[in-house]
Amino acid sequence: MAVWHKVAFNAQNIETETAKAVLIACPHKSDYDGYVFWHPAKLVRDAGSKGWDKSFSFTDEFEFNLKKYGKGKYNKSQVIDEVTLSADEIAAVFGQEI
Repeated sequence: MAVWHKVAFNAQNIETETAKAVLIACPHKSDYDGYVFWHPAKLVRDAGSKGWDKSFSFTDEFEFNLKKYGKGKYNKSQVIDEVTLSADEIAAVFGQEI
């Protein structure tokens, strides 16, 4: 049976939202500053009363594909680096343990 985990983050880390997925940026104080990943919108929820606290849920089998895009005028849509993290590693990026 899959065990579900929940990681809290700030709403300012949301880059964009669609009907099916949310683009979440990694925290600036982590080793993966500048990286983003898509997560299903059904698994992203409000965690606090003021609207700034959010959380995303996942199981141990989740793999997170982090991408880093260029910051320049001509390469802003080009993937510069790509990393795959496990469930334990993504929780550590957000400063939490599972």
